[in-house]
Amino acid sequence: MAIHKKRPKTFEKNKKAGEKNSDYKLIIVLAGAVILAFLMIYVLILTSPA
Repeated sequence: MAIHKKRPKTFEKNKKAGEKNSDYKLIIVLAGAVILAFLMIYVLILTSPA
């Protein structure tokens, strides 16, 4: 019984941690996409006049 009582608490913590991790992953992916887009534009601008 004690083990079953402890499990839901850990699952709740894991769910909260998972939500936070997914948010951070989304932010990192979006930031990475923006940085890559700016790098591509920067490279195109540098290479087009030359």
